[in-house]
Amino acid sequence: MKKKPYFCLILSLGLSACDRVDSIKSHYEEKPQILLNANSIVVTRDFNTYSKLPESDKLFSSGLAQSIEKWAKVRLRPHGKSGMAQLAIQDASIIELPNPHNPEEIVGRLDVILTLHNKTGDVLSVAEAQIRQKVLAPINVTEKELKVLMQSLITKLVDELDREIEGILLRMAKVTHKSIKRIK
Repeated sequence: MKKKPYFCLILSLGLSACDRVDSIKSHYEEKPQILLNANSIVVTRDFNTYSKLPESDKLFSSGLAQSIEKWAKVRLRPHGKSGMAQLAIQDASIIELPNPHNPEEIVGRLDVILTLHNKTGDVLSVAEAQIRQKVLAPINVTEKELKVLMQSLITKLVDELDREIEGILLRMAKVTHKSIKRIK
């Protein structure tokens, strides 16, 4: 049985590695889809910070980027006759900051830009989200505990992205609706 989207957002003037990746789909399938006024949605990775990161940070940063891609596939839906929506991941990094006197601080950074283009490629609107989250890890954390902490951090980042993007789109839709009412 096909689920109907309960949250329909159509903006004619506006925005039309880790195990965690597997759980993104079920977590966000329960939420209504966000419909964009475009006939396709493309997700791009517009960064290459992995070359500067230690091996463990690369693994978890890659898992974060995969989680965002999975989130976009589940949560965002094209609902238009033309144009394209692009979700550009500009930063998706998880970095361990060692501190000999305190627990290790693990910082997650996520920068994304959701852009709606018309059929000729012109930009119609843009929504940006910059998210920062951190968790503290004990100095002698085990590999299993570290994986749980990292997955928790990825969950926080994706959940915050979901709230921010949905909030931005809702505010834009209200502005669009108010503008339309004034014109009539």
